[in-house]
Amino acid sequence: MIFHGKKVPADTLEDKIIELRANPQLSLQGMTDIQNLVNALRPLGPFASMYSSRLARALVTASTIMLALDLDCQTMTELGQYATGEGGESTFYPGHENEWYAFWQTQVLQAMDIIYNKSDNGETILVVSHRPHIAALYANVKGVKEEEKIRALALDPNFSRSGFIVFEIIDGIIYIPA
Repeated sequence: MIFHGKKVPADTLEDKIIELRANPQLSLQGMTDIQNLVNALRPLGPFASMYSSRLARALVTASTIMLALDLDCQTMTELGQYATGEGGESTFYPGHENEWYAFWQTQVLQAMDIIYNKSDNGETILVVSHRPHIAALYANVKGVKEEEKIRALALDPNFSRSGFIVFEIIDGIIYIPA
């Protein structure tokens, strides 16, 4: 799973429309970082398919990877974090105000189940999502269900400095390869 790149900082967004503030674009630095990440992803291929959150910051990340690796992408609601946080403040997309880490953990597990059931055994698939979703999936694999522990992992700046985490699904069970 690939973390979306750096988003445009909220204080640079002049528009006060909540839908735009809750769905920021990727910054140019974010796009550059993702372009550099492609070189780390190449040895993991070939890739059978790609999935992404429908939110702007994830879609631009996916687009950058799709262009570099000549892939198509399917979007999934279950991979989306309909909120963004910055400086201790969260902005939620309208209708998603009550979603938090436990919800996102359930959501990402549903996404992985859908992807697993659509895939052939042994395929390598790229998935672009959000830090809370990836942290929630990682926590689940490690047996962690407590919302505060998932949140702490998601907010830890040392959590996956590589920009991605490799997960493996065998017989419907998610693992982190050694």
